[in-house]
Amino acid sequence: MKISICALIAAPLSIALMGATTPVWAACTGASPSWTSTVDFESLSSCVSQAKAGDTIQVASGTATYSRGITVSKPLSIIGAGPASTVINAQNATVFTINMPSAGNVRLSNMGFTGVGGDTQLETTLINMRGVLDTVRLDHLNFTNIQQHAVYVGLWDAIPRHPKILFDHINYRSSLTTGWQRFLKLLGSNSTWSLDDGYGSDFFVFIE
Repeated sequence: MKISICALIAAPLSIALMGATTPVWAACTGASPSWTSTVDFESLSSCVSQAKAGDTIQVASGTATYSRGITVSKPLSIIGAGPASTVINAQNATVFTINMPSAGNVRLSNMGFTGVGGDTQLETTLINMRGVLDTVRLDHLNFTNIQQHAVYVGLWDAIPRHPKILFDHINYRSSLTTGWQRFLKLLGSNSTWSLDDGYGSDFFVFIE
């Protein structure tokens, strides 16, 4: 009798148990300036931790649930495979906290979000921004069937005056029919709000 044993390797790996398939995510791969990650928390947080300022992390297609979030505190670009392809389901978690200690470009792009964000200033959000927001770009993002806020910019959280944030190609839909249904919340006691509008300067919020 001959017995043949075959090994099949795929990404992401999977384990079949009594008819169910459980994904086993691959680790973060690559090196500065280019990294590749699967969408799960462990792999993406590993890439964010290893990456150097100015690096790009490409996040593969897939869906993952986050019960805790990732803090971005250095200039990075985190780019998914598409708003309907790279999807993060939040379970009472702020998926990304952008907390910059100094100036630098941060970009989140080509991803989808759903679920319930984490607590921020007594309300929930999926993306929380604080620190030195010199140049932040959020583009080609889907927020679908979420509760309360998609993005929170909290000026109580030590944000200097004149944060610069670009929102481009955002699709937002709340799962709530009443109550708090906001894509963006700007909150704080920063004195910028008391100044006269300075169109063409850093003293205003412009939404098109």
